[in-house]
Amino acid sequence: DPYPAPQDDRPVHRDPSGRQQQNGRTPLGEAAVLTWLAPYRVSAQARPSENRAALNQAILDAVAQRRPPVLLLPAGRIAVDGPVILRRGIRINGASAADLPIGTELFLADGSNAIVLQSEDWPSGERAWECAELAYLRVNGNRSANPEGGSGIAIHGIGKAAVIRDLVVRNCARFGLEFSGPQEPLTLRNCAVEDNGLGGVRIAGTGPALLQGLAGRGQGPLVAIETGGNPSVVLLGASAVGHSTMVHVLEGDPRLTIMGGQAVAAAPGGEVVHIEKGGACVQLIGLHHPGFERLVTDGNGGDGLAAAGSASGFGLYNSAVRAADGTGVAVSLGVPPSSRIEPVILAGLGSPPADLDLPSGSLYLRRDGAEGSTFYVREGGRWVPK
Repeated sequence: DPYPAPQDDRPVHRDPSGRQQQNGRTPLGEAAVLTWLAPYRVSAQARPSENRAALNQAILDAVAQRRPPVLLLPAGRIAVDGPVILRRGIRINGASAADLPIGTELFLADGSNAIVLQSEDWPSGERAWECAELAYLRVNGNRSANPEGGSGIAIHGIGKAAVIRDLVVRNCARFGLEFSGPQEPLTLRNCAVEDNGLGGVRIAGTGPALLQGLAGRGQGPLVAIETGGNPSVVLLGASAVGHSTMVHVLEGDPRLTIMGGQAVAAAPGGEVVHIEKGGACVQLIGLHHPGFERLVTDGNGGDGLAAAGSASGFGLYNSAVRAADGTGVAVSLGVPPSSRIEPVILAGLGSPPADLDLPSGSLYLRRDGAEGSTFYVREGGRWVPK
């Protein structure tokens, strides 16, 4: 019997459904037993294939409502030889994300070359991973023995009420965490990504994403955005140490906001945000960025945004600032060409091109200008030096 009787002196009997009762009542603590992995067993001594099979069967039974959909994993290293499948509604909690033997670690066995945890329809599909949770775990991809492995955690279609928090994901061949499909929204809290081969977090989905308290260490970008859509990505209080860049936008038109936190360069130079392709809009507020020469570099041919010192109060790239008083007067700065309705302020090298068609009242500041050719005003369809 996987459900032992309570250890006390009260009479114990079973009701017609087979559930244990004490004096006609369901015993206290039964839920704690039901949410455990019994009768499924995982341990540091078991074979990786046995651990993986036990975890996946426990998840299947849990989400089929034969058991409460909560798995409480024991402390210690649990080796698996392939992906543990995350299904809709499952909640998986470890003992903690701390160092062993205190915490719980899912460890990819040598030669498995797989993702450690993935949603059931990765990398594409129709089912959303929602009403679910991952917490208090370490995930180790063991990339020296799995050079062709995947990311630590890969989820397609993260849906409503899905929580990912208090994780350490490290040593994976690709990214620590990887997301695709719609996000409703994507929320990470207090997670760390360390020493992963391609970077910390890859976002290839659409919809809002909030990364709160994300800590990264290692190569590649802390966050890579690679989507044809326009997700809204917010990094709140993030820390990136040694990454080549804090955020790398490979494609798409994301709205990126970085609030607080720090980005420490591995070597002097480089940029906090690198835009390779697409029309990303960037806002930086209160970021500490020692060692970086530029806040934004734009591979589309834009000037980007230089770093002034090692900390930024408020920095914008390709983003509009609008302020209005009671009369409705507004000023827009850095508005993309397709949205130019009101006067804008631009800066660049050389005199403003004649075909730079902006509304009258726009201003152009020439960085290499001499006396009488530094400040230009758009008047009557042409640029007039002042």
